[in-house]
Amino acid sequence: MDLRRHNFLLVGDDAYFVFVPRDMQPCLVSARCAHRGGPLHLARFDDASGCLVCPWHGSRTSESRLRSRALESRLEGHHLRVQVAAGPAVPIEPLDRQVLANGDRLDRVRATWNDRASS
Repeated sequence: MDLRRHNFLLVGDDAYFVFVPRDMQPCLVSARCAHRGGPLHLARFDDASGCLVCPWHGSRTSESRLRSRALESRLEGHHLRVQVAAGPAVPIEPLDRQVLANGDRLDRVRATWNDRASS
């Protein structure tokens, strides 16, 4: 998944988004809030508590919990290599969607790649 162009992944009916925690190491997490299925990619990150705050009910999800539930992945340059358990008939589609949960952190990660490419 090319993080310069994509920040969202559809795997069949399941949706995931690229979350960039405060340590700036991107991971792919479910876009559904565990509380009531709200759009976690539209959550607000609360720096004081280190939690995403769901836009539907205010439920909080910590960075550590998000990491523990993330899909297995590794960052290689600007590509996030993801291990997805899906059958051959399941469509997989990388997208670029509005993700509020990162604030400007994904933009800052992308800027470091642009800086490296221009030097």
